[in-house]
Amino acid sequence: VLFRSEVNAATDESHWLNDWCANMDLDPCEGSGHLQRWNARIHPDDLPFTMSFEGLLEGRTDLYEAEYRLRTRAGGWRWVLCRGRATSRDNDGRALQVAGVTIDIDARKRAELALRDSEARLAAAVGGTGIGLWESDEKECRWSERWSERFDVDPYDGPDWLRHWVERIHPDDRVRYMRSDEDAARG
Repeated sequence: VLFRSEVNAATDESHWLNDWCANMDLDPCEGSGHLQRWNARIHPDDLPFTMSFEGLLEGRTDLYEAEYRLRTRAGGWRWVLCRGRATSRDNDGRALQVAGVTIDIDARKRAELALRDSEARLAAAVGGTGIGLWESDEKECRWSERWSERFDVDPYDGPDWLRHWVERIHPDDRVRYMRSDEDAARG
């Protein structure tokens, strides 16, 4: 879901072109003092990511883009992606008018963060247990680096990776390995 807005940088007033903020439980901060009131609703950890808006206003950049969390009226946080462009400037290059869109990216961002957390937990678990993880297809095999270093195993990942791997298996175990590998490939 997205909305369009216009900001009069000279008077620091905003105008929303639809009711997106109300639908997202956000205060639109319409009227004077928009920038200060809007920034007060940005998550403190995300404020550094929004500084390019100042550059847009001051004429140092032509475009603005930032992902950040906004406090909802109910007190929660919602992720948004804001993009803007100065539509008019004064003689010194300062923005007089800014037009932009804000896109609700809350679901996508929460999924990204959950995946990142899950990957970090998996990496910590694998690193602490000594389990060797690998992923393969017909062309290559990718090994977890720590495991191959820990057990001094060459993580050969070239086109003949399977042949190289089988050659390193003890001769008494190769038939059992190949049978298990074939069973796994058949599902």
